[in-house]
Amino acid sequence: MPPRPRHALRAGEPVIRQVLETGPGPPPHTTPATHRIFRQHRGSRSRVLYADHDPMVVAHLNAFGGGDGVRSVVADLCRPAQTLLPASGRTMDANTWEPVYRLRGWLDENAGGQTERERCLLRVLKIGEEYGEVAEAVHGVMGANPRKGESHTWDDVHKELCDVIVTSMVALATCTPDAAKVLDDRLRHLVDRALPTGEDAR
Repeated sequence: MPPRPRHALRAGEPVIRQVLETGPGPPPHTTPATHRIFRQHRGSRSRVLYADHDPMVVAHLNAFGGGDGVRSVVADLCRPAQTLLPASGRTMDANTWEPVYRLRGWLDENAGGQTERERCLLRVLKIGEEYGEVAEAVHGVMGANPRKGESHTWDDVHKELCDVIVTSMVALATCTPDAAKVLDDRLRHLVDRALPTGEDAR
């Protein structure tokens, strides 16, 4: 890989404060990262956003770090408007998906002789098991079982709901390499269908 260009900042030159690098790939080990170059030569307050369509690359970039003002997001160059949305406008960011892919990797390493199809099926079925625990917690809150009484709290329900969500995300990440994009697209579709705008809202 050829060395990245270096440029010393001269008096009177405009200072670049925000940088977007698309398709960065895994963190570089033999050449300086973009954020280091800009902070060294363009000022310590430069903000850098790395955008890559591969969630595993983004998870690696986030683990690699970079400090304040450096972020990595899953983004598709065919959808530039979505890439440039502020973090609050995105349904899920890499910080959400990174631990999901770590969990999937841990499960894969301990899957024994399971085929890819078997891993997908078993992780989808796991969602049903987690839902059952939510139902049990709700019954416990309501004291529906006379033998157990009020055995759970709403905090227990919240935790079990989180388990359902995480288990579903792991299952989705197992079934498709584009899990982040699939969920993002689906959520936007559901929102648009429920809350139509323009002529559709009339």
